Amino acid sequence: MKSWIVLSILAFLAPGKSYATSKGKPAGEADLYRLVEIEDHRNGRDPYLKEALAGKNPQLTARALLALGRIGEPEAAGLVAPFLKNAVADVRLHAAFALGLIKQPESLNVLDEAWGQEKDPKVRAQIFAALGRLQIPAALSVLEKALTQETHALAQSGLAMGFCFLFLAPDAASWPVSEATLATLSTQMKAAAPLGISAAWALARYKGDLNRLPEKELATAISEAREPEAKALALKALSRHKTPATAEVLKGILKNGESHNMRVEAASGLAGHTVEKGLIQSLLDAAGKDLAIVRAAALMTLATYQNLDAATQKSLEEMTRTQPSPWLQGKAYLALIPQLPADQRREVMLKGLAHPDVYVQREIIALLPQLGPEGLNILSRKASDPSILIAGAAVNTLRELDPEQMNDELKKVMLDQLSRHDPVISSTVIDAAGKFGWKDALPLLMQTADEKWSAADFSIQENLMGALISFNDPTTLPLIEKTLRHPVRNVVVKAAEAFAKVSGKPLGKALPVNNRVDEPTPALASIKKALDSEIVLETSKGTIRMVMLKEAPLTATKIVQWAQKGFYNALNFHRVVPHWVVQGGDPRGDGEGGDGMIRDEVSMAPHAPYTVGIATAGKDTGSTQMFFNLGDNTRLDGAYTVFAQVIDGRDVVDRLELGDTIIKATVQPFRGL
Repeated sequence: MKSWIVLSILAFLAPGKSYATSKGKPAGEADLYRLVEIEDHRNGRDPYLKEALAGKNPQLTARALLALGRIGEPEAAGLVAPFLKNAVADVRLHAAFALGLIKQPESLNVLDEAWGQEKDPKVRAQIFAALGRLQIPAALSVLEKALTQETHALAQSGLAMGFCFLFLAPDAASWPVSEATLATLSTQMKAAAPLGISAAWALARYKGDLNRLPEKELATAISEAREPEAKALALKALSRHKTPATAEVLKGILKNGESHNMRVEAASGLAGHTVEKGLIQSLLDAAGKDLAIVRAAALMTLATYQNLDAATQKSLEEMTRTQPSPWLQGKAYLALIPQLPADQRREVMLKGLAHPDVYVQREIIALLPQLGPEGLNILSRKASDPSILIAGAAVNTLRELDPEQMNDELKKVMLDQLSRHDPVISSTVIDAAGKFGWKDALPLLMQTADEKWSAADFSIQENLMGALISFNDPTTLPLIEKTLRHPVRNVVVKAAEAFAKVSGKPLGKALPVNNRVDEPTPALASIKKALDSEIVLETSKGTIRMVMLKEAPLTATKIVQWAQKGFYNALNFHRVVPHWVVQGGDPRGDGEGGDGMIRDEVSMAPHAPYTVGIATAGKDTGSTQMFFNLGDNTRLDGAYTVFAQVIDGRDVVDRLELGDTIIKATVQPFRGL
């Protein structure tokens, strides 16, 4: 394992009684716990926050700043900003992180001033990351200026991640990033971690003018990079060049790349290149003999091509039978089907639907509209299947039809599924009603939304508001106004859109920043016990041992409690994205389920390889689903909670596939690294 990963583990894993560290006198547990409670209930106006900020204990001040950042109320930026000048570096560090979470454009000037005066490179790194998280064009010139002046490797790493976060802005592709900036990042990508990896992430997220990122120079920089993970990430940038030269580089790495993540990115990067025999053969070779996640990446790229030759068709047809797992057999079907004429395509799809594995069937269900009326008839039957996984896939595919493909018979089939009282299927049907304009179904939709649902089923109400926007019926205003009081922010935001559309006037009041939660915060004793615990997952591929991180105490506590109740036993890993994540913990098995909701606890703990995060559909919408980071996913930092680190069984994580099972989850005291 790389030394920098070991250091990060040691920094973040040591169990302790406090939730922050400082050189000052440790804050009392009761004081820290009070801040945890305030943060948990997203009460940014609790007077104790100002009391903690005004006190002389730097540990308590830092923890209060973190709470304000996680709560995220815009006006808190003014409270936080002065602490960028605090005498204690840890306080300044947390102030910078909090401003990055609050994301107020007005913070640009104070952050710009702060980095020029800051002596601690670790704090400067966090200031640069915060500037990037603002995701506004004005931050670009600030970061570019800093790039010409910053000389410390740690601060340069934070600066590179600032560019990465900045490039994630929806309109960043149009911003005038200079060639000099991209050239500097390419040079920094050759450095040791973390700088090399951070610079590679910045290049990977750059979506602007490709001429500013010369192909030859980038390929050379990749070949000279020290870190395999930096090379893998930079291949995302290089693969935008759809040229014979880049194809040759990618083929070479796919065959001989020193890490499986490099080979995954090489396989993925070959999508969109001109078809030639050597390229297709490289993908077929990788699909036939490499690690499962590399095989999957190669097959997914083959699926992007069409009408490949008979020899390729034969190879792929064999793989639908000979690949060593249902997941890979399903990917082989997806790669084979686009190569076939219509009559053979039908035969192969029907064969795939008869596969004993439900995940293979789900892959084929998404393709059934290609069969025309016959495919739609099959979808109609599958939508009524007793299996939630099959019915859910069919209903979702029906929702994605073009309007001209939808008919009254399919409409009736979809509306009939509301009687299942399944939250995900109901939400999908309501969304489809809005898309296809089924205004006559409004009474049924309202009746369904009015049934007893948990807070975690908020997408039903959210999609109903979306449908009401489509219907634009003034008689629905009372329902919209009622929904504006919903406890989940996502729903309220959509209700505000519906109000503006249907009433013809803006809402006229501020939208909530957070969900409303009435559940009590776990007791301090429960939190301390959870943080001193580890979870052992016995899976169908082997054993994984992971330890809880003190940076996410409430999340760790909830996960430990679920594991102790046996919640995770016999659940599948339902999502695998090569060089990204393996995700599990969903009792439904399709990525849409859970058990209640938990707060985000984003922190400065990085999404390093083999850390474990919480899947969400927006702020504070997490539940039981967790994901293992298969590579360096630090671009997720500050957006998703990291609550655990795998300390044994990393090879098992790398071998997990779609459909693998958590046989049993056991909680036990932490036994050490």
